[in-house]
Amino acid sequence: YYHYYEGPPAVHAVPRHYGVRSDRYKLIHYYDLGEWELFDLERDPNEMQSVYGNPEYRDVQAEMLQRLQTLRTAYGDT
Repeated sequence: YYHYYEGPPAVHAVPRHYGVRSDRYKLIHYYDLGEWELFDLERDPNEMQSVYGNPEYRDVQAEMLQRLQTLRTAYGDT
């Protein structure tokens, strides 16, 4: 679990976000933008194509969302 607090106007201009990853998957929530990304790091190691919302990844997405919520609660980041 990680929470990236810096955002624009930082030099790198990476939007604020938090996320969680497993050995194979990475889930990211850009909370200021209301956008989500889910990457299959085995099939897409460069994180070029999000599979968030893809029916083939429905179970993985649900599992990663639950893992993220559990960790955010554990760290008091809700």
